[in-house]
Amino acid sequence: MDLKSRREIETECVALSHAFAYHLDHKNYEELAALFVPRGAFIRTGVRLVGHAQILATLRQRPAEQFTRHVTTNFHFTRVEESMATGVFYNLSYFAFTAQSTPLPFDPQRVMVLDFLDTFVKTADGWRFLEREARPMMIPEELRSRLPPQALVAHTLQR
Repeated sequence: MDLKSRREIETECVALSHAFAYHLDHKNYEELAALFVPRGAFIRTGVRLVGHAQILATLRQRPAEQFTRHVTTNFHFTRVEESMATGVFYNLSYFAFTAQSTPLPFDPQRVMVLDFLDTFVKTADGWRFLEREARPMMIPEELRSRLPPQALVAHTLQR
């Protein structure tokens, strides 16, 4: 694959990742689910959600007053092919469980760092997530007590 083709694929996958953050933060859950292939998987808090219906049902359970902002950066593609790509991206997530209005005060205890481990596939409708795993890397104590045990599985750090 030539460099231009690779960069075009990477750009489309980065845009998909940005759309994911935007739709999640603005509670556009139908649009978020549509970023996945029909049987795509979103691994969230250690729970594997498969398919649009399961992703939607779970996201619709988020509290209405919950506020989030997901800032995704450090896009690193580990594999890029004509119809599939994989990558690891860093995500800084801000959350508040009882937000009524903005601006909110900045509180470092309401920020966590995730790794997004993504597999993208090219479809007739463009690039989509085949799988997105949101893996917690740094979690404040307040959130740790709210997460299910499977979200806190230790992963060996690669050296």
